Amino acid sequence: MRDLCECDEGDRCTVEDIMLHFSFIEFLVVCGSIVLVAFLLSEILECSGLISCGGRHKSNIIYGYSNHNGPDTWINHFPHCGGENQSPININTCQAIVVNPSDALEWDNYTVAPYFMNITNDGHTVKVTGEWPCGLWPTLRGGPMRAHEEYEFHSMLFHWGLSDEEGSEHTLNGNGFSMELQMVHVRKGCTAPQDAIFDDAADSLVIISFLFKVVPVDNALLDHLVNNLWQISAPGSTVQIPSFPLSYVSSPFEHGYYTYSGSLTHPPCCENVIWIIKPETLPISSSELTQFRTLTSDDGPMFNNSRPVQQLNGRDVFFYD
Repeated sequence: MRDLCECDEGDRCTVEDIMLHFSFIEFLVVCGSIVLVAFLLSEILECSGLISCGGRHKSNIIYGYSNHNGPDTWINHFPHCGGENQSPININTCQAIVVNPSDALEWDNYTVAPYFMNITNDGHTVKVTGEWPCGLWPTLRGGPMRAHEEYEFHSMLFHWGLSDEEGSEHTLNGNGFSMELQMVHVRKGCTAPQDAIFDDAADSLVIISFLFKVVPVDNALLDHLVNNLWQISAPGSTVQIPSFPLSYVSSPFEHGYYTYSGSLTHPPCCENVIWIIKPETLPISSSELTQFRTLTSDDGPMFNNSRPVQQLNGRDVFFYD
């Protein structure tokens, strides 16, 4: 094959033609190199955890609860996990600042059942999500949230431990509980839930925490969830379950809770969460709790998925009376 810049006798191959040809090839090479370098740099930043909570979203956040990838190791890849405002915490009820009178929490559409509801084993926890009719999405406002700010329900996450006496992430006066349910809410106006999760603003998320205590009988209100856990035993599995209103988990409350500013309790540990902890416990039986421990992660049986309590570091904890 003839070289593209080679001219037959009689052809009029000008210097301008040759320079134009080489300029175009060089342009493609340079562009390709820039794209390749940008891609490699992006991958390096993603894997090293150098992208901050205010940066673009991480698509593959890899962590666990075993010795080689558990909470003590998170800071090696996720710098925010070593921050000053981390969660969970132990709440010393005697030292909480009482707010009275306090603005009431306002719950909208928590008695409305979604079109459909899914439970997922994401390899770290059980996640419950749903899809509600237009205009009927569960929404939260009031209390410690800024005036006129609204937060939409995103998901429910569960945390448990090796025995019935441990498993909650938050503790009260040094006492742990059998399980903790965290109901995650995203500030309304974000274009996507992940925008809030990776936002640097201190109030991008509101998480309502419910503490469970083992009782002798099953909690019938958990049947739709517990009876389908066997279908998501493998990490990455999802199944649709019969829909139920979020109020089945707990009746909405206006006052009588603790609140403080903290972080996600899992990587990337962004410090952008308003926590609301209801001190009154919810019931769960030992047999129901055992079903959660039958799930598996990439590291094996998911016997424990709770982060230990973190230092308060001078933060105030409030009790909204």
